[in-house]
Amino acid sequence: MSGAVVLLGPQRPSPNLGQALLREQVRGPVALITAGWRHDEDDVGPLTAAVGRDVVPLRLYHAFEALQLQCPSLAETYRARQARVLAYKTAYRIRLSTSLDAIRSLQPHVVDDPELFAPELAEAVEQVRALDEEVPVRLAGIRARAALELARCDDRVVPLQQSFAADLARCGALAIAGGHVGVLRNRLRFFGLDEAIRSFVAQGRPLFAWGAGAMALCSRVVLFYDDPPDGPGDPEVLDEGVGLIDDVICFPHARERLR
Repeated sequence: MSGAVVLLGPQRPSPNLGQALLREQVRGPVALITAGWRHDEDDVGPLTAAVGRDVVPLRLYHAFEALQLQCPSLAETYRARQARVLAYKTAYRIRLSTSLDAIRSLQPHVVDDPELFAPELAEAVEQVRALDEEVPVRLAGIRARAALELARCDDRVVPLQQSFAADLARCGALAIAGGHVGVLRNRLRFFGLDEAIRSFVAQGRPLFAWGAGAMALCSRVVLFYDDPPDGPGDPEVLDEGVGLIDDVICFPHARERLR
């Protein structure tokens, strides 16, 4: 039987992860992924105190930073790959903005003449959906082209992957915190933890996640912010997620992000 996948609200300033662990009758230590916190990855004191049991941090962010120093070719290839990803995302946003503008322009006309404008609106919506479907495919292609170069550092990467897998194996539960969802998603994928996380849950052990951690578990990661600090933007597909949660898209901090 699969373990529970428990989605929590923000853990600051009032964490409830400890209560959730008790409710699921978790035994043993808890593996903790905080790569989304980036340089604050190790700042787990308050959360550890709230959990009230042994915590095993999986230091994905720091491990990757150390790898880049040890293996310059990995750092160079990874930077080039991410630059290509950003360039593609620029093209995607240009096309997305144009398509969403068409939808916004058509919507008022549907009220006045639904027979004529409703089919046009439906077609415009389908174009946006098709554009969104392209995103994971295009990103997978970019990653595939860089995979051979990245594999040159496998002698350093594989032992880390095995170490993280061993840490997971001795824990009774896994918790994935929030933070920067793009960084978290990249680190999970780089260290092969997508499959490890799915296997962890399939073995009957529970998984707890919040914020970016919850977003990353969905089949698709979508960014949505009604009033971002840098000005109005459109919701967009970031990438595929781990795929443990279907038919739900998670967004963090609704009070801050949604009107």
